Amino acid sequence: MAFHDFIRSSDSLIAKIDQSKIFKEWFQQAQQDASGQCRVIDNILRNLSAAKHRFASHTRPLGRFVLQFEALLQTAKKIMVRRGEKDNGHSQAKEFLTGITEEIYLQLAMMADAAEEVLLLLQEMDKAEVDCAKLSGRVEESQSESSTCSCRGGCVKVTHGYTTYALEVLRQARTWTAGGGG
Repeated sequence: MAFHDFIRSSDSLIAKIDQSKIFKEWFQQAQQDASGQCRVIDNILRNLSAAKHRFASHTRPLGRFVLQFEALLQTAKKIMVRRGEKDNGHSQAKEFLTGITEEIYLQLAMMADAAEEVLLLLQEMDKAEVDCAKLSGRVEESQSESSTCSCRGGCVKVTHGYTTYALEVLRQARTWTAGGGG
């Protein structure tokens, strides 16, 4: 549900930012304004979209959602303040700010890690010279990597990836209002 609501839906905040020139500019400015601690990508992102028919293209907006969470929060708050309730983007910004929780953000980060692991496995299997004898071992390794984060309570033991980044982001308390005056 979270993946659909926050990433895949054509009515999500990400979709509205991607479709609106002004929201895209606000998002890019929020990225520039991000402190060194929150800024993990040197280039300013201009694209949050995904090709709905390709699994691989969904990893991009999912990962960017995790890595640019602070910029998304700032953009949503700006939309709430500058746009009226009936204006384009206001309802999506409000849904984002009222719907996102620490748990959902962390789950999305875990999904991003799992998606990256699946893509790596698919890329290996897609090679013409794939070694079938080593394939089952690689699949087990991939399953182990994914389940470490999601099944064995080892999430906090992950030393790399989106989940680790999300845990670091969540160390800082954030507050906002999504009604009234923004």
